[in-house]
Amino acid sequence: MYVFKVRAWTGEKMIYSDKDTYPLNSYKFEFDWKKCTGLRLFTFQRRIQVTDEDGDTYTIPDWIEVEDAIITQFTGLFDDTGKEIYEGDIVEVTEFKSYPYRAVVHFNYLGAWIKGPSLRKLLGISEIQQLYEYCDYGFGKGILSTCKVIGNIFENPDLIPDEEKNTSK
Repeated sequence: MYVFKVRAWTGEKMIYSDKDTYPLNSYKFEFDWKKCTGLRLFTFQRRIQVTDEDGDTYTIPDWIEVEDAIITQFTGLFDDTGKEIYEGDIVEVTEFKSYPYRAVVHFNYLGAWIKGPSLRKLLGISEIQQLYEYCDYGFGKGILSTCKVIGNIFENPDLIPDEEKNTSK
């Protein structure tokens, strides 16, 4: 079963929806239903007192939107070590015991995918590869392919493959 999870890059650190959110920490994710603009990240600033129409006073959290937060989604897949794979992760994969290569994880209506090595293009094979073909954690792990998360495009931009440097952010 797929569990919906997201994470956000604030420009300084990564915030995970299942670990770093209120009330355990000072962040929350919220969908903008009025504008239908997707998820937004907020941080707790302080508590404020409000009074309702009956005169009852309550203390509620005051939230401020984290501007320019980049939100990415969990793909539902795990690498060979059991680590969750998110959109924007950089994975090192092999297929059929080949030399390992790096790829950036993309996620859209097609699901999670990566660009294969340029050899595929030379052979006339599609460069776009579904990530589940490499990440079979728990089912035949590593028999035909391997997949390991080695970083992400936000915290480890030096690991981005040259072919994707201008298209990853």
